[in-house]
Amino acid sequence: MCVADADVVFVSADGWTSGSCTRQAACAFLYGLSVATFTRPHMKIVAGPIVLSSPVTIRLNLYLEGEQTVISGPEGMFDLFQGVKVTLSHVRLQPASGSVAAVGAVQSLRLYDVQTNGGISVTSGVLDVDLSTFVGGPGIQCMSGTVTLQRSLFDNSPVQGMTCQLVVRRTHLDMSRDAGFVANGGTVIFENNLLTQSKGIADSMALVAVASSSVVRFNTFVNTDPEPSDGVALYCDSSMAVSSNIFAYQSMHPVSRDCNARYSIYDQVTLPAIAVGVENKVADSAALFVDRAAKNYHLSGTSPARGAGEPGLGISEDADGFPRPAPAGSHPDIGAFEAQ
Repeated sequence: MCVADADVVFVSADGWTSGSCTRQAACAFLYGLSVATFTRPHMKIVAGPIVLSSPVTIRLNLYLEGEQTVISGPEGMFDLFQGVKVTLSHVRLQPASGSVAAVGAVQSLRLYDVQTNGGISVTSGVLDVDLSTFVGGPGIQCMSGTVTLQRSLFDNSPVQGMTCQLVVRRTHLDMSRDAGFVANGGTVIFENNLLTQSKGIADSMALVAVASSSVVRFNTFVNTDPEPSDGVALYCDSSMAVSSNIFAYQSMHPVSRDCNARYSIYDQVTLPAIAVGVENKVADSAALFVDRAAKNYHLSGTSPARGAGEPGLGISEDADGFPRPAPAGSHPDIGAFEAQ
């Protein structure tokens, strides 16, 4: 919703260190932070870049919005006070190294349209990431917290959880490394995602001792290395639900033997013993996508993934946000993208 100017603290790179921080007379960033109150919790950066010489402590619930503004600073550039809820929106966060912030108990951090080369650590707190990009760096490390990722890109930036609740939807994980997505314990909901891997021998995703309520369904796993390998797209045990995924991974063992995948498609490199399962198929990967060479992983007009997904799972949209299944009442397509 729109916020009246009187309720916003306006700041800029060369702002004042006195006054009330209006749109007409914006304040310096640190001074503006001291002006913000519980009844005036919105900060707007009208001109940047903002350079922080030391970590900044945020002591109240705050909505900080930029205009694709660069904020640079040291490792741990934001320190969240106990109990605060903070939203960072339309900013580019560039810590000199390491993490942007740590989210602890009774703390909440939301990133909306944020790009960063840094990371976020979560220890018993709540992190919500939407329409954001992580490029390299430490990515997201979660210990006993809740992390929700949607409509975002992780460009060679890992996601790792330990006894966490990880919910990942409509997100692209683009990797050139081992163990780009790892969860040990906790719960994992991984739906409508694209995971691409360029390191042919890499093991991309490992889920160990996660709750039986965990699911991996309607995702597309692609290894872009043209040489066949023995890498593993998904390592998991038999306690969780794995359904309606495409594994075009150029591997003889794209999933661990215990995964019990259903309604899934493997490329022709896969050993037949791996593809055994309810309604699983093996197909030439060249027939699956519109243009694999051009990295267009939407389904081709004759893709064997069309109409072959598991029905009745309650997934109402695909990775692009289009309705699933299409048309309504039909069987859904396998993979991240529903054919349009």
